[in-house]
Amino acid sequence: MYGKLYYNFYSYLKKKNNQDPTFNAACILFIAQIIHFFVLFLSISKILDFELPVFSKDNSDNKLAFLPIAIVWLILGYKFYSSKVEYLISKFKNEKKYNFFILLLFSIFIPLYILIKLSGGSIWR
Repeated sequence: MYGKLYYNFYSYLKKKNNQDPTFNAACILFIAQIIHFFVLFLSISKILDFELPVFSKDNSDNKLAFLPIAIVWLILGYKFYSSKVEYLISKFKNEKKYNFFILLLFSIFIPLYILIKLSGGSIWR
């Protein structure tokens, strides 16, 4: 799923003459992965009724603990997908490309809305 998502972001950014489509597509994919991770995490925490103090909604300082993990995640994702660009192009070249707005809507904005609703609307405290 993420390979196809990366390919669509990469081909869209390359078509728009972006200066570094590999890094920018990796950043957009990273944002989508973070949103998907936290939707899954909050769903499980709501179902099992637990809360980790690091991800507490009460204090925004606790959210800074995730920053080193996020930086490493972004770097690893960039290195992984930049080495697979040619493979992804050959794999998905003949498949239908999706509209970029629809792709952003279903991969980022709708899960982000679900994430905000799951967190009680207090995600930005």
